[in-house]
Amino acid sequence: MNKAVLVLSLLAVCLLAGFPSSALESESEAPALKLSKWLMNGPVKIEFDKKDKNADKKLFAIVFWGTWSSPCREAVPLLMYLQKKYRDQGLKVIAVTREDENTVTKFIESNPTMNFGIVLDDQSISTLTYMGESRIFPKVFIIGNGNQIIWSGEAIDLPTVLDKFYTGRFNLSKQREISKLTQELQIAMMQSKNEMVRSIAQRILEIDSEDGFAFRTMMFAYENDEKTDEAIQFLSKMIKENPKIARFNFIKIDFIARYPAFTKELLPAAETFLVNFADNPDQLNNLALTLTDRFPYLPGTLEIAWKAADKACHAVEKNGTEEQKSACLNTLALIYYKCGMLQKAIDTQKEVSSLLKDNAAVQKNSAASLAYYESALKLQQQLGNPK
Repeated sequence: MNKAVLVLSLLAVCLLAGFPSSALESESEAPALKLSKWLMNGPVKIEFDKKDKNADKKLFAIVFWGTWSSPCREAVPLLMYLQKKYRDQGLKVIAVTREDENTVTKFIESNPTMNFGIVLDDQSISTLTYMGESRIFPKVFIIGNGNQIIWSGEAIDLPTVLDKFYTGRFNLSKQREISKLTQELQIAMMQSKNEMVRSIAQRILEIDSEDGFAFRTMMFAYENDEKTDEAIQFLSKMIKENPKIARFNFIKIDFIARYPAFTKELLPAAETFLVNFADNPDQLNNLALTLTDRFPYLPGTLEIAWKAADKACHAVEKNGTEEQKSACLNTLALIYYKCGMLQKAIDTQKEVSSLLKDNAAVQKNSAASLAYYESALKLQQQLGNPK
């Protein structure tokens, strides 16, 4: 998956929009969705058959969404990935939009490979029932446990919640407690009581260290008060206590990129990541891409990026999916280019183009990279020849 980053803008939107008490929370009985027309991958019936032995694994992720919202559009690849990953385990992702049919149809035509349900709520009945006055999009409600809302939150946190559920780590009673504290946290944010915000967020993280909203809120409060020293200490503590949660590492890297005063902490953090995720090619590739993208001129980052990309490519060479191979080789080609190994970059990028031939987006991006590397090689040859 794509690198995890700290999205402060979402929190700013939340603060401006407010948090209505009328929005449904965890452990509410899920109201019936009153929708008007399915446009893609539907209709889907939200029902739980008690005779179904796999009913306890069945989940419906209802995403209130709209093509007008850039966070919603950016969430599409994530929703596709999660639907594909958990389809056989009982997940159904359903995007609900209040937009007019023509607008949504045009979006579908430009994104024909979307694999989740898209349905219209042209009377806004279901949207208002679930979200109240909230303007936080995309907002997700997970229905499970025999038609109960077991979790609600931002789409960025959906991968963590689904992973916890399908690996048996999701605790409904803890989620009930977190839901109440989250309401307190939202009120404290509205009142700009940053010290209280940090206190409540810390209580949530003590219950569930993976709670994304509490984590982002804690960081927002630190930065809002310009307490960057405390913020970096908090990040380091969270990574030490939770070494296998990749997004904490990426958020720290993003933080360092935005606050160069902490640059000296980058290379040790990246080396620690290499050790903690040595057996995870996806995260290694994300690290390599992040270092080359966010720190293009910092000595030492290219060496670590190479180690990470090389390990990732070797790991997926035999048993990885074509998507994994394509992603790793694409990163490797970029590193070859940055090292001045232009022919090697071109050859590696051609390998990318030989994979996922039915994926138009991959082919388009790969072709653009290949053309760029070839033009660089051509210029290099011209500059090396006085004639």
